[in-house]
This record gives sequence, structure tokens and C-alpha cells, in this order.
Amino acid sequence: MFGCAMGAGSEKSSWDILDQRFARTLRALSRSNLHLPPASRPSPDDLQCFQRDVHRFMTNLGDRSLGWGWKLPETYLLGNFVAASFPEARLVHMVRDGRDVAFKYHRTDRPEQHLGRRTLEHLGMLGQPHHVQAAASWAFQVERFLRFSKRWPHPIHTLSFEALLRDPEGEMEQLAAFAGRPMTDECRRMLQGQVNPAKIGEYRRHDPAQVAEIEARIGPTLRKVGYQVAERATGMTRLPVLSS
Repeated sequence: MFGCAMGAGSEKSSWDILDQRFARTLRALSRSNLHLPPASRPSPDDLQCFQRDVHRFMTNLGDRSLGWGWKLPETYLLGNFVAASFPEARLVHMVRDGRDVAFKYHRTDRPEQHLGRRTLEHLGMLGQPHHVQAAASWAFQVERFLRFSKRWPHPIHTLSFEALLRDPEGEMEQLAAFAGRPMTDECRRMLQGQVNPAKIGEYRRHDPAQVAEIEARIGPTLRKVGYQVAERATGMTRLPVLSS
């Protein structure tokens, strides 16, 4: 769902579209709705805020004949807002191995970021080592989307970051078919040379004890989205939203 970079123009074939005002709106809505069930109906005021800023964002884009979207992953927490605003949308769920994510930094797992602090507070993870915080945040978001997706009435296209790196053209062909849009020669040219297996399984370069701790916490979620996990993983992730 909205979180892929889309955009094209006469001077650049593709770029990340960034609108700080829109980004702040999404982050604020994500923070204030973390505690609610992922498929719940947004409050009228929050939904109006979301739709107003989406409309402003789209209006400012100008020509949208080649597609539109935004690379603001916070939207991953706002599936119910997307559903209420775009009930016929075709959702694309792209997921990356949570063990790799655990050794990186994102807005949703950094205590110095407002959304990160709110997420970690919600999970009871403040004060934990960063690899634990990031792993728990990843699992929380994935589980939240999976729960939301069970009520989505239309097909959802799922792909993995790793598959995209191994076979970018093949994966994009499938994505284009799902979206009902042609796979252009320009897109194929952009994908040439994009195979990068070195970014797959980066967690293996880190402390095995930390990897084992991560797998023990998020093993069940990793398995749900197709990743193999050692049998030692017992699953200790705290996901309070699932009991809402």
C-alpha cells in the first residue's frame, strides 16, 4: 500500500515525491491512532484531515497520467484511512526480512523521533537495545497490516524486498500486471543492473547472539510472511494492538 516511490516527468523518469506538510500529517495521525484496532473506522476529524491533505498533495502533483503516490512508510500504520478514502484501491504489500530491519534505523523505532517514541512506548520497548526495539516495531507494523488485510475485500499483491533484489524485472512485471498498467521499456531500462544480492540477509554479519534474540522475539511474524527461522525462535514479540 502507499509507500512505494512513484513519479515521473519530462526531466526525470522517477523520483521520490516529498511533501513535508503531508509527511507531518501522516506522522501525527499514525501517533494518535496506534492504540486503535487496525481496521477500525477513523474518527471523522482525523479522516477529514487525512483526505484534505491527500487532496492538496495530489493537486500539487499536477499531471498524474503516469501514476501517483508517495514514499512515506508511516502510511503503513494507516491502512484504515486508506480503506476509508480509496475503497477500490489496489494494495501492494512489500515486506523486508525483519532481522535486516532490526539493524537499521527508521522513524518508527528511534526514541528521538516523535513517532518512534510513541511506537516504542506503546510496545513497552523504551530502554531496550536498538536491535530489539527495531525488531519489535517491525513485527508490530507487519502484524497490524496483516490484521487489517483480513478485512480488505480486494486482492492484495505481496512481494518481498529480497525477491525484488533478485529479479527486479520479473517482480515489476507481476506488479504492473496486478496494477493493470503496462510495463514500459523505460522502466525496464531503469531496472537494468539493479540486482543486488549483497543487501539480502545482511543480519548474518551481526552478532549471532543478537540475531538469536531477534528471532526469539519475532520468529512467528517472520514465518507468517515467508521467512525461514531457526527452530530456537520461540516468539516473544509484544504486540498489544492485537488484543484491541
